[in-house]
Amino acid sequence: KGGIKRFDGAKDFGDHVTADTLVLRGKKDQGINGETNGIVLLDIATGWLDCIATRTKSGDDTYAALTEFAGPRTYVDYFYADGGSELSRAAKDKGWCRGRSTPGLPETNGIAEAAVKKVLYGTRTILEQAGAPPKFWPYAARAFCLSNNIIEKDGVSPYEKRHAEVFSGPKLPFGCFVDYLPTPDKRYLKRKGEGEEHEDGDMKNPKFAPRSKPGFFLGYFLQPGGKWTGDYLVADLETFSRDRKPTVCRVKRLTVPSGVPFVFPLKEEYDKVRMQLGRSIAGDFGLDDLEMDISDVRPSGSEQSGRTHVEEVPQIEVGTSSAQ
Repeated sequence: KGGIKRFDGAKDFGDHVTADTLVLRGKKDQGINGETNGIVLLDIATGWLDCIATRTKSGDDTYAALTEFAGPRTYVDYFYADGGSELSRAAKDKGWCRGRSTPGLPETNGIAEAAVKKVLYGTRTILEQAGAPPKFWPYAARAFCLSNNIIEKDGVSPYEKRHAEVFSGPKLPFGCFVDYLPTPDKRYLKRKGEGEEHEDGDMKNPKFAPRSKPGFFLGYFLQPGGKWTGDYLVADLETFSRDRKPTVCRVKRLTVPSGVPFVFPLKEEYDKVRMQLGRSIAGDFGLDDLEMDISDVRPSGSEQSGRTHVEEVPQIEVGTSSAQ
């Protein structure tokens, strides 16, 4: 679909990176922290895929996203993006060599377009599987990209190609139930030992209550450059509500129920809302008088555990297309 063939020279991470923007539609597509933009980046040599959400399309936010993707002491030899975009300008500010597709003709950056579709479809699928609101897309998109990066192809994963080591963490699906151990905040650390008989001054739970808390798994906390160092991102289920923002914690320790399928704590309520919407629409069209066996339309078997039909995701064959 146009562009310059430069795949043959891409051997290491950063030799050739292509990028594009995930187009959003205003306020209804904003992320939970006010993100209004998603930058999708693909490294050709390793197949490393990432999606970094930003609050704006400004040069500063775009520059920060490119820095987050590349990490410290990593130079991108060739960066290909829309010639009239903030991406191209941010790459120039970083001193990267730029290739520019024709503005207004996305087909001239076909590899990046395919990557955007892959992230969009994958993020949509895991949000539905988890029963999570769409506003959680910034977490879901990054979780989907990491799952793509730790899957082996021909015996090696993009993660291993980039970091020269196998991903060492447990493979957990976005939105599953976890028990996590909260990380003490600075106030607690300063006040530890205060109070009657040296009890912990900032402890909110009773002494004999469980120290772990129920949580909603949001993914892995990655250092700049995409390396995982053992931290997880979890939303506290006790503060979770669709009408307000839950507390998101970065933690080191968590567990999942063993011996049973993954549990998705939001999925049941999500399905109820969708079913109720269906009944309401049926009533509006006079279909509520029809006899219907609800058991015929409710999920069964593995689908009851929250494992839903996976939407087909476009495959990106690096090195076999002439698009960038």
